[in-house]
Amino acid sequence: MESIATEEVQLGRDFVDLLVGRGVHFIACDILSYLDEISLHSCELVSKTWYSFISESKLWKKLHQKALLKTAPFQALILRKQFRMNASAFPNAKQLLFSYENLKANWRLKKFVVYGRNPRFIVSKCAMDSKRIIFAGSSIQVINRWTGKSECIIRLENIRVRSFQLYGDFIFFSSYCGRIDVWDCTTNQLIKRFQEPGKVWDMFLHAAHGLLISCFNVTPIDNNEEDLNRRRDMRQQLELLDVSQCKVTIRRICTTPGFETIDERTELISHSDLHVVGLKSDANYFALILATSDHLKIQLRSTDTFQLVRYLDLHHCSPNALFDYHSGLFVTVSPQDENNEQIQLWDAKTLSCKASWLVEKWTIQVMLSSLHLIMRTSSSSKNTLSAWELSVQPPETKPKMLFEEEDKNQNILGFDELQIVTMAEYGFSIKVREFLMQNE
Repeated sequence: MESIATEEVQLGRDFVDLLVGRGVHFIACDILSYLDEISLHSCELVSKTWYSFISESKLWKKLHQKALLKTAPFQALILRKQFRMNASAFPNAKQLLFSYENLKANWRLKKFVVYGRNPRFIVSKCAMDSKRIIFAGSSIQVINRWTGKSECIIRLENIRVRSFQLYGDFIFFSSYCGRIDVWDCTTNQLIKRFQEPGKVWDMFLHAAHGLLISCFNVTPIDNNEEDLNRRRDMRQQLELLDVSQCKVTIRRICTTPGFETIDERTELISHSDLHVVGLKSDANYFALILATSDHLKIQLRSTDTFQLVRYLDLHHCSPNALFDYHSGLFVTVSPQDENNEQIQLWDAKTLSCKASWLVEKWTIQVMLSSLHLIMRTSSSSKNTLSAWELSVQPPETKPKMLFEEEDKNQNILGFDELQIVTMAEYGFSIKVREFLMQNE
């Protein structure tokens, strides 16, 4: 009886020693594999035995791999493997991690395959998720990324699409005049239409975290959509800033089953000093990018209520500066002098600048993913597409240039870790660069 009690005390105090001593260390390994980073670090401090066991069992590596499997690149990898291999089963973690390492190596080696897509109309915009690519122009076409098959085509009613997005099986798109349409791409049916109040002269929308956010500028000036479309340059828009208001509508939505709006409210962001120029999100924040007459302001808002969490005033960035936001990083590109532009990377949590460098080229486009930065630049009548690898280790360093290639008149429509999608001049053809080979 005393022996059993002693054993129970030992089990309660140090189960790792007990399990390893009995040759069933894999049980201890399995138990500790459920811990998060903070808990696993605390376990390392229990004793030298625990520290050695955690190190020898490679539990930190397994924890990081588990976290990686939840990221956007892995979600795209999962779907790609299922479509390419005609597999209904979920790819195992070992296959995915092997493909992920190949993917990073292919970026560094500039190893990709190129193929074309031929939309049925002239394309001006593009959006992507892990499953589909959506092209917009005179119509909207949805194409499966991995099979190339067209899933649906939406005929537009003489409106110009301002912003649009895939959200599961739904497509949201907005016009400059404040209209939002919701389409089901599996049935090719319009299922909902919203109209923002007032005389809207510009609007962005974004769906994430169960919210449909539309941020728009309202002016008392009586302009029709044709007049407003002419005011695309910031200098032409300044006359509206003094009399306009920046508003946001937050709609809580449910998409299973069907589409339903649960709650809706409209709030005033600013009376006359700001107007919206961008709206993005990641796992932690919504990022609302606003412009004054002389600089940019970035607001980080919560993913549950869209309440303001923190903001960053970029006084050195002109209102025409280029920007993007992804995975907790902002990138801004702003003129420094007559011959140089300054590129800066900002940390969303600390609001600190992680890296800054100058380029002697005119930047036309800049985009971020979780691991890479791509840019389209122009110099001496030559357009160049360049790719950079973001640094994940401190101290903060300039991203590493991976490759650069001349790409005549190719607008970047979209990209993630698996593909870069560009459009030829006038939108007649689409080029896709894929960084994972058929057998990887």
